[in-house]
Amino acid sequence: MIDGCLLLLARAEDPAVGVLTRRAPDRVAHASVADLCAPGWRYVVGSPEQATARACGRTIEASRIAAVLCRIGRVSADELETVHSDDREYAAAEATAFLRAWLMQFRGVRCNEPTWMSLAGPRWHALQWSRIVTALGIPVSDGSQETATAIVSGRQVFGVAEPQLIDYSLCIASAVAARSLAIRFVRDRRWHFHSAEVCPALDEWSARALLHELLPGRS
Repeated sequence: MIDGCLLLLARAEDPAVGVLTRRAPDRVAHASVADLCAPGWRYVVGSPEQATARACGRTIEASRIAAVLCRIGRVSADELETVHSDDREYAAAEATAFLRAWLMQFRGVRCNEPTWMSLAGPRWHALQWSRIVTALGIPVSDGSQETATAIVSGRQVFGVAEPQLIDYSLCIASAVAARSLAIRFVRDRRWHFHSAEVCPALDEWSARALLHELLPGRS
């Protein structure tokens, strides 16, 4: 693993792991939930330069990490099989809190800003999304008419071709400090925002765009 890597926090079964590591095998360091429970992580309050992470079976200094993409909303108790069953809920809460603190202090690029609801980004309630999007001047609907899903990946938008939806998507992503987002729209005479997902499925093209955004200098 070379310097300037992408730390990918994702469950082992997440298809995005395979897509991203295939495109940049020497630049993507995958950390699973099991890695989060292994020795090698360090967080020092007020000293982000001393932080370390555990990925790919080794400890990585924060200075070697260019960007972080977290696709784990929170650590759940049932994932901590090596922890005694009576302690899993507490351990999961502690692991989630630790990772949130680690992410918030990380000095490099965070793909999506962690929130109090999700480490992976703005996993807001529908009412919160409605408030944010309405403030941007974008109409909102909870209907089930014609639908379209835009995938924001870095500064590009995939899955839709209509300029208005591309503009809407980039505007929403910017407002919630997200570089990876799936946004669903519905149309009833005009397009309305419906919902958003912080861990979209990635294909080869959207993965390429995201890596280009997170790892400057990569072709």
